[in-house]
Amino acid sequence: MENNKPSPLTTLRILWGALLMGQFMILGVTSFIETKNVDNFQNLTIPIIVLALSISVLGKFIIFPKILKANLQNKQESGNKMDENMAYRNAFIVVCAMMEGGNLLMIVFHFLTKNPAYLIGIFIGLLLFLTQIPMSDVIKRQIEEARK
Repeated sequence: MENNKPSPLTTLRILWGALLMGQFMILGVTSFIETKNVDNFQNLTIPIIVLALSISVLGKFIIFPKILKANLQNKQESGNKMDENMAYRNAFIVVCAMMEGGNLLMIVFHFLTKNPAYLIGIFIGLLLFLTQIPMSDVIKRQIEEARK
């Protein structure tokens, strides 16, 4: 009997693709819903975009390496059977959720205000999210960097 279990890389790609499609679906749905422009947030446009993109950047460049390093150290110190793929996956899920959260925040405010400035922030956020696509050589490099 064959083992039909997907590889860890395939699992990460499926998860990443699902998160990306969710963002596009929510953006698509909210783009077609008619709402009144809510003027209460007009003065907060730039701070909200900066906050949302900061969440993504913090997650990708600061929190992800720290979580990955901590997971790998815990694995070594405790003799835990968690393998490197599991340690990477845990860190990957956290950073993807943070990046998606920043994008969803901007999508919600675009939905409320119909301010096109949020579309620019959403585009930048999606580009950051696209750089997080799981690739085997990148995963190996990130694990090696986290071990140092």
